[in-house]
Amino acid sequence: MEIPDTFSEFLESNPAQRLPEWAIKKRSFLSPYLEKAGPTRAPWRFQWVIKRKLALMAWPQYPEHLRFLLKIGIRRLVCLTPESRPPIHMFTEFYYIEIPVEELTAPTLEQIKLFICFCDQAKQFDEPVGVHDRVGRGRSGVFAACYLVRYCGLTAEMAIMQLRKTRPGAIETKAQEKAVHDYYEELCRCPPDNACWQPENYM
Repeated sequence: MEIPDTFSEFLESNPAQRLPEWAIKKRSFLSPYLEKAGPTRAPWRFQWVIKRKLALMAWPQYPEHLRFLLKIGIRRLVCLTPESRPPIHMFTEFYYIEIPVEELTAPTLEQIKLFICFCDQAKQFDEPVGVHDRVGRGRSGVFAACYLVRYCGLTAEMAIMQLRKTRPGAIETKAQEKAVHDYYEELCRCPPDNACWQPENYM
């Protein structure tokens, strides 16, 4: 299956994945809630995978967590655990998407491609992306490794190793490792046209 070049093309070819208008808006505005003085606190296990590009974290469950993300420039947030939603309704700044993946399972290839399309849109506006699951380790690690494959030109094995160096415990199961390899092989079969991505060690 050909990988779409843009988030809009993905939605056109996958109408079941279409998001509400507010989730894919082009610009965001400061909400009155944020402008009120309030505490900020980093979500548990918050960490930049690539500085100012991609961050992983555990569930940002309090308003001060979201204020922290906005303060450091993260306005694009991917939630992998709909049962553990952040209080996103209190803010108007976020570009927010849910990609539900059960704990200790792996995302599907279609879910990974949806995430990458969301990141493509973020890169168009030079905006970082934050990804969270319940504890910020297994499921979020899969998406982070796929990000490294897509945008840093790493093989699946290299991406997993690199991620685990900086975030021990990331990607918890063999099925999750396989999801990264499957995405890498998909890119090798259908490399994106709009990037200088070069597959390595692929026969």
